[in-house]
Amino acid sequence: MPDDDFEDGGDDPEVLEDAPEAEAAEADGRQRRFPCHGCGADLEWKPGQQALTCPYCGHAEAFALDETAIREYAFNDYLSDTDKQRGLDIDARACHCPGCAAIIDMDRTVAVQDCPFCGTMVEDQTAHDDRIRPEAVVPFRIERERARVVFTAWLASRWFAPSAFKREARADRFMGVYRSWWTFDSRTFSRWSGEAGTYYYVTRTRTVNGKTQTYRQRKTRWRRRSGTVERFFDDVLTAGFTGGLQPSGYQIESAKPYDAAVLAGFVCERYELDPKAAWPPARREIESELRQVCSRRLGGDTQRFLSVDTAHSGITFKSLLLPVWHSTYRYKGKVYRIAINGQNGTVEAERPYSVLKITALVLAIIIVIAALWFAFGG
Repeated sequence: MPDDDFEDGGDDPEVLEDAPEAEAAEADGRQRRFPCHGCGADLEWKPGQQALTCPYCGHAEAFALDETAIREYAFNDYLSDTDKQRGLDIDARACHCPGCAAIIDMDRTVAVQDCPFCGTMVEDQTAHDDRIRPEAVVPFRIERERARVVFTAWLASRWFAPSAFKREARADRFMGVYRSWWTFDSRTFSRWSGEAGTYYYVTRTRTVNGKTQTYRQRKTRWRRRSGTVERFFDDVLTAGFTGGLQPSGYQIESAKPYDAAVLAGFVCERYELDPKAAWPPARREIESELRQVCSRRLGGDTQRFLSVDTAHSGITFKSLLLPVWHSTYRYKGKVYRIAINGQNGTVEAERPYSVLKITALVLAIIIVIAALWFAFGG
């Protein structure tokens, strides 16, 4: 979606000769800053303008994200720790959520805050940041206000949601979160074999109640086939976490090389699954697609004994951050989660259902059917 769709109508950001650089972490341990040239406060990333802006004085400074090639690492060298950068390049607090076990990074100036994934209050539990630094990031393009509009429209269309839930699920609780993902590349070579069945029909006769009948009987002619398939898989996306909602529809080809500037004003989740743990689901996705390719090669009207043996080579990976507007709501003691794609506005959400509304609809349908039956068939 074009950037213009998300602009808030404000002034264009001031273009500076040099893009602002983050100051070094100060001795008091505060988070690394992008200082406002107008009032000195911390700048925040403004999705609609794709710039750093001040939430206090409104000053905006253009920030051009790097357009160089995004680096990937050889999977087989993962355990060697060779030539990999660590951490997010910011001095943030690592906070472990006791409710859902998520680990998020928060600004040191905030004492406590709610977990964006389950609503539990989390406190500072600083730990050494030794994660692999993200190589790429898809910056937020949708403003918080735009996310509210999207959510309000989604909520209004949930006809069977309880009215009390609609009142409780306010659109002012969204928190911008960068979730950790991995992408994998792999060159594959597959050997496949199986039996393809082709249907054919023969005419048979049978006697029923003293009468002779003819009928067509279907049979299958089996033929064994085999072959090979070579494919290259690029940027197979796999989550670095196991819980929470994640909306779909990201266009990761628009990802930029990682820059700490885009994290200004947002929360970043630490990955739960490292590359070694994230590779098996990526591999299953690749091999599932390859099995479909081999099945099409085998052909026939039906199949049996399809076997696919795949070898992977040249496996590479990178860490990727994807933007989500996340919120939680509590209704009758249960937590419901809302996640909105920070790039295109796709909604993934949990919601309760109103038994009274569903019952009323069923009764209304029964009454209409009964009325029609009495009017035309009674």
